[in-house]
Amino acid sequence: MHHSPNICDTCANAIIDAYKTVNTRKISWTKLHNSHEGFLTSIEKGCTLCSYLENRRKMLRPKEVYFPASIGVQEKAVVDDEKEHHVNFMVLGSHRDPRVGEADFGQFFLRRVKKDAAVEGYRERYPYISDYSKVSSSGSPECLALVNAWLRQCLTSHPICRQVRDESHRDWMPTRLVHCGLKPRIVESKELTACASYLTLSHCWGKISDRICLTRATLQQWKKELPELGRMKTFRDAIDIARSLGIDYIWIDSLCIIQDSVSDWVIESGTMARVYKYALCNISATSAKDDSEGCFLPRVPGRPPLPCFQLALPISEGAHLLQNYEFNLLLPGSMIEEVTYGAVNARGWVLQERIMAARIIHFCRSQIYWECNEWSTQESNYYRTASQDVLMHERTWHTRPRLIEQGKIQRHYSDAPEILMKWIQLLTTYVATQLTKSDDILVAISALAREAQHYLQCEYHAGLFERDIMYQLCWSRKMNSEHRGSSNSTTAPSWSWASFVGVKYFSILWLKPIMLAEYLGAEVDLCDNDPFGRVNGGKLKLRGRILPIHFSPREPLIQSPGWVYEGTSDPGQDKKEEKQAWANFQSGNECHQLSGIFSSDEAELPYGQESGRSFYALPLLYQINTLIAVLILELLEGGEYRRIGYLNSNTMGRGKRKLSPHEDGDMALLEVLGRLVWHEQEEKKLSDLIVDTTRWETVSIV
Repeated sequence: MHHSPNICDTCANAIIDAYKTVNTRKISWTKLHNSHEGFLTSIEKGCTLCSYLENRRKMLRPKEVYFPASIGVQEKAVVDDEKEHHVNFMVLGSHRDPRVGEADFGQFFLRRVKKDAAVEGYRERYPYISDYSKVSSSGSPECLALVNAWLRQCLTSHPICRQVRDESHRDWMPTRLVHCGLKPRIVESKELTACASYLTLSHCWGKISDRICLTRATLQQWKKELPELGRMKTFRDAIDIARSLGIDYIWIDSLCIIQDSVSDWVIESGTMARVYKYALCNISATSAKDDSEGCFLPRVPGRPPLPCFQLALPISEGAHLLQNYEFNLLLPGSMIEEVTYGAVNARGWVLQERIMAARIIHFCRSQIYWECNEWSTQESNYYRTASQDVLMHERTWHTRPRLIEQGKIQRHYSDAPEILMKWIQLLTTYVATQLTKSDDILVAISALAREAQHYLQCEYHAGLFERDIMYQLCWSRKMNSEHRGSSNSTTAPSWSWASFVGVKYFSILWLKPIMLAEYLGAEVDLCDNDPFGRVNGGKLKLRGRILPIHFSPREPLIQSPGWVYEGTSDPGQDKKEEKQAWANFQSGNECHQLSGIFSSDEAELPYGQESGRSFYALPLLYQINTLIAVLILELLEGGEYRRIGYLNSNTMGRGKRKLSPHEDGDMALLEVLGRLVWHEQEEKKLSDLIVDTTRWETVSIV
């Protein structure tokens, strides 16, 4: 049995042995190299897989001497009627010094394709550069030709990527565009005789002192000709890309929005959803930290090509032996490393640009990547996937309600609209990004909010939709994050995630919970008469059961009712984002202790009743046999409340059995809130909670 000469027998045999367990669920580990010396010998003899793994070692651990010692199969994915499938391998390394532990060389896919005409068919359907290691720049003729091929393939073969315009937007165009002729200039769309194709640009502004931006004073002159773009290399490269694609127009925010006009900024930011949604393609300067770096980045010299080799596998799959297959090494992490964690995707504004655009070309340091609503691919191989990057799962989030209506996919188990669950997941990504201006927190995601409202058909208040609003109130402040404040005094209300620089959604409830409070309405003070724009406070009205509590710097005694403990006996736990919390409350003549994870909205809490401040707990919802979500509120003068924290009370595993003081409080709280209904066959499980609403009160939270 003969393998191709560019893979050593050690690697080939290890892959074959690991391949035998590809259909098993358990990861099976197979021995790879026995020593560092043997590994180096294989490299010298030309093993492309060993060479690749050594380059990974140099990148991950340049000062340590590891060699790949074992390989394991993680999973199998069949693609395109079994002409191709991917096997996900994990490689662990051993140090030359046996006293040092193992090291992770990372994961990679071996893509298996039949060695027949189908291979050439794949290369035609999914274009790539056969030896991308020789490409010197992302602006090379090879790369620009590849971008053209990707775009043509998508336009002709991807029905999901075709953005069908609403009748009201059939002829809509951005207010201004850059004409990409020999002398680029600004044109106003009302001057165009027909709806024209255009590109958009995602980029990092950076801190360039001599930045070129459109102003009221320069608008008329720029209509004749743009000035020399100077250090703005990203703009020059983007215009060159448009020319290479044969597209006459491109939209660039700093050149198409009047930067010293508040009114123009408000109008144009309100149309951002359409700008990116109806663009032919979005160009992303993904790796550039500012506009001086550009899209066309020089490549690192000496990059090895990804291994490609043939294996003769003595394994049958059905009636077929696997000799007639070609194997390519694919890097599932490369898009995540370069795109997900690229400089441009750390910008808050870019999330909605990336989601709304039907197609994106990512210009990165090692290679270029393609991303659209159907698949993603990369320059280095003819491999495509729909799941390389986490956002690929969310790219078609605004088209999924149509699929739900057609019965092609199911709603979430929570019975909340799937679009709302996707919205919460996108917020989780969004709140981890950065914004130059704190005031932009709601505006920078307004395009996605407008799109979501189209399907949810409900009001939107300071980042939260009225529909199933209880889910959206379950967020917690990240440790050391600060309240959002600004010189313009545009502040989100305390109940909105937009009130903090850093938050996270503590719990997305996948099972339909029991509501412990009722939403009555909300009012928000708008700054620009735009419900998706900046706000300056607001009120949320709920109706539910209010329970008085106090704060204490130490764990309270069971006999002391009405305390929440925020602290820990473990010094190392202070570094965590949440701290273990206990709350004592009175039920009849007994005092019960509530356990859970408490996240405070304040850096330091006022301890003791001598502070003169009054605090309350407002239960929001209960997920049966799992948790109770609770808002922690402070009573203000005038009878209104403000949110000062969030508590997840743990009820998992509780039952009729005798419980410890740390456990019985959770069940006692449920007894205060309503009548417990136990499971007929299993006493330790609740089957329902009949909520008592007779003692509910109306609460106004600012």
